[in-house]
Amino acid sequence: MDFERAQTGAEPKPTVHGLAGVLSHDISICMHVMRLSKQRSAEVVGVLARAFHDQPFGIFYEPDPQERMRLLQEQFTRLVNYCCAYGEPYTTTGTIEGAALWMPPGATQITPEHQHEFGFDELPGIFGQRAYSRYRPMRDSTSSIHRHEMKEPHWYLPILGVEPSRQGCGVGSALLRPILERAAADGLPCYLDTLQPRNVAFYRKHGFEVLAKGVEPVSGLRYWCFRRGPRTV
Repeated sequence: MDFERAQTGAEPKPTVHGLAGVLSHDISICMHVMRLSKQRSAEVVGVLARAFHDQPFGIFYEPDPQERMRLLQEQFTRLVNYCCAYGEPYTTTGTIEGAALWMPPGATQITPEHQHEFGFDELPGIFGQRAYSRYRPMRDSTSSIHRHEMKEPHWYLPILGVEPSRQGCGVGSALLRPILERAAADGLPCYLDTLQPRNVAFYRKHGFEVLAKGVEPVSGLRYWCFRRGPRTV
């Protein structure tokens, strides 16, 4: 795997956060967010699937748009349900415009028991051999970097997604704020990864620094892994 330590340098503004999606501006200060309830999880699954539908990674592992939407919904159904039970999921009040799915310190990896409980172990069969053989190497690469680089207790953001029609309206920044503030108060770092070059500047704006970057050889897609050190928001 082509993987190297971080370089700095400005890049264009973001659209969707790689293994998470966004566009956002400082008007987020006017937006209200809340912890996601399980009762509204199906709405969030739909928003996240639309947010990620046209991203290069999804197009790589499943070129057919209808099938790709189905696979995204299957993935997000499991991850949203898991985060409602064991993580910290946030969404907007009123109309759901996006979601941030956080995993807390000490629980940033899904255990084999929870993989089975929430149906993650069903995904290879749901994807089929062709799509899953394209999907898995990128997931394995970024998961390996996460485990190797983040030995300390930290918050992990696997997914941040915004309804496409609401990108650029501050939703992403608003969704980040609760856990960034909590992590800063507790003196804890945060971690995430992205496959979208335009997201690099967005996360830097929120205090994240590129920890590692590289090219996943199966897909040929670039990735960036970020760490945000303990700090005041």
